[in-house]
Amino acid sequence: MFCVGRRDAYIFMGLQDEILTIRMFGDTLAQDILMAHHIAYSIGWLTPQSRTLIDIRCFIGSIDWGMLREINKLTPWSRDGSRRSSYCAYLFGDSLRDWFLSIVAAIYPGAGHRKFDSETAALAWLTAIDTGQDATTLAMGRDSG
Repeated sequence: MFCVGRRDAYIFMGLQDEILTIRMFGDTLAQDILMAHHIAYSIGWLTPQSRTLIDIRCFIGSIDWGMLREINKLTPWSRDGSRRSSYCAYLFGDSLRDWFLSIVAAIYPGAGHRKFDSETAALAWLTAIDTGQDATTLAMGRDSG
């Protein structure tokens, strides 16, 4: 695991049980987010079969859409909308509504995206994908609790 940023605003990345966890805190700078993704890519944490939990409940910054496109360049498989092999479970507060998920899904059409209200449910979904359940069905909808 590692962190990039300042004491009051940073991104954390950790890999456990083949699930990549990304957590952002405070007004995380886009350059720190991008650097963290470059590090994760260089150590083999970003793969076509990635299962990722993205927790932005404590993120208070603005969304840099250009930075998201730069991250997309590190993950060419996520642009192939004809097949899904990577999945992202999101935890975010009320300030980021479902429109955020729609935009991210458009930038990364080759990945499955789903919003959750609880970390337990998000991890259960990511684990179920790994056990061979129908990932297309699992990728639809929103967790209710």
